[in-house]
Amino acid sequence: MLRRRLARLLDASGIAGLLLRVRSGWVPMLNYHRIHPEPEAQPFDRGVIDATPAELDRHMAILTRYFTPIGVDQLADHVTHGKPLPERPALVTFDDGYRECLTRALPILQARGVRASFFVPTALVSERRAFWWDRLSYLVRTSQAQRLEIHYPSSMTIDLHAGSESAVRRLLVAFKQTWDIDVERFVEEVGRAAGVAWDRALEQRVADELVLDWGAVRQLAAAGMEIHSHTRTHRILLNLPEAELDSELVGSRCDIRDAVGRAPRAISYPVGRPIGERPGLVERVQRAGYELGFSTGVAGSRARVQPFDIGRVCLDIGTDAAEFRAMLVHPALLAA
Repeated sequence: MLRRRLARLLDASGIAGLLLRVRSGWVPMLNYHRIHPEPEAQPFDRGVIDATPAELDRHMAILTRYFTPIGVDQLADHVTHGKPLPERPALVTFDDGYRECLTRALPILQARGVRASFFVPTALVSERRAFWWDRLSYLVRTSQAQRLEIHYPSSMTIDLHAGSESAVRRLLVAFKQTWDIDVERFVEEVGRAAGVAWDRALEQRVADELVLDWGAVRQLAAAGMEIHSHTRTHRILLNLPEAELDSELVGSRCDIRDAVGRAPRAISYPVGRPIGERPGLVERVQRAGYELGFSTGVAGSRARVQPFDIGRVCLDIGTDAAEFRAMLVHPALLAA
């Protein structure tokens, strides 16, 4: 893989280490989701497992050697009030509110002295709902069918002989591209085609296994971590009707304030898609009370000029020390 070869070349030559010691305007902003030791040993979406516990520990050890971790609140103070940041700041974030944030990530973060920021979809936490992408993955991976005949949101035939991972990706793309998708109808349609039963009792068990509850969220906050918004239901903001935006934006902010005692100052957009292409949406986010908005992509140095499109670097499981060091120099170097 070209990216890994480039990373190892930069690392072995000493260039990566040299560049990491040079002060630059780049502020690394890292984004994780799940931390799991065996992605293939579980039936849920593997695409959101960004590191094993050992890899996360290695990443944080490298990060703290060269950078000073900051929280979103510090970044907001800098962007909105001009307060100075420490030398060589870096931001560590976790999206979605997986239970591993508490059980696996928190001990590592505390041991390495990293204050991270966690973005949670509040209705899923409150109602004990499983994430839609994990529900779709579970239905596909436990199916005995040879193919899926889907009729909503559009007609498609998915051959499961090509592998469950390919089928999951196709379903996730269909979800992300559909305006105002009916989540429950889509999941029920996939379950019917897969011949796999999914009921509320199963969902409760899956949610309790995978999703933080408010007690766990408060434990993160009590440990010095920050809690911010990831909307209420993890619907894609660009695909939502106007009438539903306030619930996702204002509602999630109120949920966190009520549960944690402090309203969040920032929001991260579900699936990481920037919202600027939809007229008026940035203004809606501002009116809801947020000071910063996070997407994904190589944009960690743009917070000062684009506070509602702050890109973060998403990690991939298997990212080794050489690749991580090269990524910290600047992820654009590894765009190949």
